[in-house]
Amino acid sequence: MKKSKIISIINYKGGVAKTTSAFNIAVGLNYLNNNKVLLIDLDPQCSLSVLCLKSYSRKIGNDIKLEKFNCKNTINSVIHDYLLETRLRISPNIDLNTLILKDFYCTNSNTILKNLDVIPSTMFDTSDSSYPKGLDDLEIEIAMQQMGEDTLLNRLTILAKFFKDTALDEKYDFIIFDCPPANNIITQNALIVSDYYLIPTIMDEMSSSGTSHLYNLINQTIFKNIFNKYSTLISSSDECSYLNYLKKGYPKLLGIFETLKIPGSNSSETKNMLLSKVYFKNKIFENEIYSYIDAARITGKGLSFFSKHISRDNPPHISYGGLIKNILRVTSSKINLKQFNANINIPF
Repeated sequence: MKKSKIISIINYKGGVAKTTSAFNIAVGLNYLNNNKVLLIDLDPQCSLSVLCLKSYSRKIGNDIKLEKFNCKNTINSVIHDYLLETRLRISPNIDLNTLILKDFYCTNSNTILKNLDVIPSTMFDTSDSSYPKGLDDLEIEIAMQQMGEDTLLNRLTILAKFFKDTALDEKYDFIIFDCPPANNIITQNALIVSDYYLIPTIMDEMSSSGTSHLYNLINQTIFKNIFNKYSTLISSSDECSYLNYLKKGYPKLLGIFETLKIPGSNSSETKNMLLSKVYFKNKIFENEIYSYIDAARITGKGLSFFSKHISRDNPPHISYGGLIKNILRVTSSKINLKQFNANINIPF
């Protein structure tokens, strides 16, 4: 069975247009190249979920607020159910048709994209509490819960179990995680099931150092520690085990791309600093996402730059289009260039 290409979009520094990029990459893969795409929001701030619900609200003609959204239709519910499995030996019963918000994207002209889905997150879960909880609360619960003999491994493979139990990665061409700006347990869960990770960054000295640190943290700290401690258990697991997500090894760095670039600025010095690292060779994409006031307004309405073009130099729909071509190239994915190049110039 063909498997999805699973990508974590990640940067431990906030304010780098990570969520905006995840949203537009997903829409672009679907609209420009006809890929089936699933977005999963893992950020406790739930910004991606808010954007997707704004788009979905246009589709159904009713304004759906995150605080009123059914918590059973969120990734929070998935994590909660797998924690219950460990604590009470209750097997999760997850219905993907209920969980996944299908074909959520709708434009101002009521054009709906098929096969572009999302699993939102929430910060308003009151299912087992007198006050609203979010993913950051679940993060604490995961860290505090004893999960058997291999507690650490069990904490880090909640999403692997979810993917394995539901065959989620057999249903899409791409699955994209919008990860939080933190090296927490939920982020590490995403990296374990991911084939690749993609880093959006501002090209300044501080961000450059942070990008190098992020690479080493993933490769040298997180995964090396897992493999050193659990290599025998992983290698001896059968083909049907959720531990197979670890048999593929480290997720690969898909690439690094510049965001929020100020028109007229020069970031070549920072890029050269990154390129001086041997592990970043051929990993710095030339695509630059410029910072425009109009861009924030468009995104804030739950619209992609492929739906609403900005008539400026280096417009975002062209920049993200080039980035998506690179993603398709590096992941060895098919690309319909004729359709791609035609659609990129037609807002929908």
